[in-house]
Amino acid sequence: LLGVAVILDSFICFFRSIFSVIETMQCQALLMVIEAFIKLGLVIAAIFLQQSQSKVLIMGFVFLSSSLLNFLLNFYAFTRIHKIIRLEFDFAFWKEKICAGSSFMLLYILNLVNFRVDTMLISRFLGDKAVGLFSSNYRLIEQFLIIPSVLSFVLLPVFSRLSRSFAKVQQLLKILLPLLVISAGVAVVFCYGLGRLAIEAVYGREFLDGYRYFTVLSWFLFPFFIRSLFEKLLLGFKKENVLCLIYFGGVSLNLFLSLALNSKTGINGVILSTLFSELAITICAVLIYLRMRNIPLGDSEGLGPISCSIKLD
Repeated sequence: LLGVAVILDSFICFFRSIFSVIETMQCQALLMVIEAFIKLGLVIAAIFLQQSQSKVLIMGFVFLSSSLLNFLLNFYAFTRIHKIIRLEFDFAFWKEKICAGSSFMLLYILNLVNFRVDTMLISRFLGDKAVGLFSSNYRLIEQFLIIPSVLSFVLLPVFSRLSRSFAKVQQLLKILLPLLVISAGVAVVFCYGLGRLAIEAVYGREFLDGYRYFTVLSWFLFPFFIRSLFEKLLLGFKKENVLCLIYFGGVSLNLFLSLALNSKTGINGVILSTLFSELAITICAVLIYLRMRNIPLGDSEGLGPISCSIKLD
């Protein structure tokens, strides 16, 4: 079930990449919001079926149903924009694009490792119970990430078009940064004020011991909200290679701190390592942007808009 869900999710990512290239970002943002509501609705439905003997099987069907519904929605939206789909295979074209996109592939892998290395280390050193407590709280925190994720995807082509005008980028940042900081603050207040109720409603009273981890994890939202914005800003300025180096340093820091703090402070040490690595990545991304702002645009290479070609009838 989960394997089929992963395959469908891969097609969803493919459709979203096309929406990004042809700059139909309003469609992509709407579909991402609908996806979040579909997942939330199915999870709530699964909670009411938790008395069943096949809880794992039910959750498998939840993920499969969510992926299938979202795949159908994305496919329908794609065919509405491009009524004819023609399949072509050009080896030279794909070789060129794969080589050109290798930095983006590496960036995605490093981002994924940075998110999941904590779970692997906790499983290795603290056992399955600790993994359950950490992962369950981490999943709840992840629901807030839909806000910067949707915003950053929508803004990527905007930053690309504004890559020759730092003044306009500055004006946009003056609006977006306060909004993101306020949104992260509201999310943290929610985690502290209603965290216990959320954990009990979703997982049950036996998971309330993880509330202390939940509140500490919530502070991770501040750097992530800001980092998502500057990450897409640097991608718009074609600085994906620099981002790869930043993420490699962040992952290395996260791994080192997790190993160093895990034996002394347990789960709290792993959470702190995640927080410090996110802060480091965010600070580096901001510093790179500030450095770019002081370089005359005519003297810097690779600051033009991102360009890509896709054959669609």
